[in-house]
Amino acid sequence: MFHGGFEWSIPQRQTFVTLIEGRGWDQYFVWSTTNKQPWICYLRDEVIDALPDRVFAILGSLGRFTKALPHELMSDPRDQRLPSIEEA
Repeated sequence: MFHGGFEWSIPQRQTFVTLIEGRGWDQYFVWSTTNKQPWICYLRDEVIDALPDRVFAILGSLGRFTKALPHELMSDPRDQRLPSIEEA
């Protein structure tokens, strides 16, 4: 297992395996092994393929949440509206 360019120790890898199993995350990860021990953990292709749609859904939710906020919470009273072309 690599993180930040460094290979994890075998105890760290086993801790991560236990965490994945304990939290039911097996559906998200697949392992490469060496000597029947976990070596490298990968996100499954299905997870990677779904990430763009998931990110867009999160961004859409944040946008809808922001638009639903009262105007007073979204505006900084110190901000001044720029004049329109007709007003200039």
